[in-house]
Amino acid sequence: MAFQPSGERGVYRIPATALRVFQMRQVGRGHSSQGPRAVEGPPLDLWADRIKPVLDETRLTADELLRRMAADQALVVRYPTFATDYAAYVTEMAMATVQRTAHA
Repeated sequence: MAFQPSGERGVYRIPATALRVFQMRQVGRGHSSQGPRAVEGPPLDLWADRIKPVLDETRLTADELLRRMAADQALVVRYPTFATDYAAYVTEMAMATVQRTAHA
């Protein structure tokens, strides 16, 4: 989930949500969830901060937008992180469900 906003020679960026998903997976394997934070500051609420504004603007569901993005490069350029953000959000929701089920 890393990306290079500056091109091939640019610095890699790893979204904080991707790091959290990685850390949650490591907990399931017996590793510590404490590790360095990729981004300092308050945690990002993917739905409120990244996903909902795009869906409100396009007036599409996430599935519809992803389908259209597969066929229309202009949408990918306009919303470059949407697919990654949505994938991280769905992964977080799935992991939370698994954790709730395991503790029930």
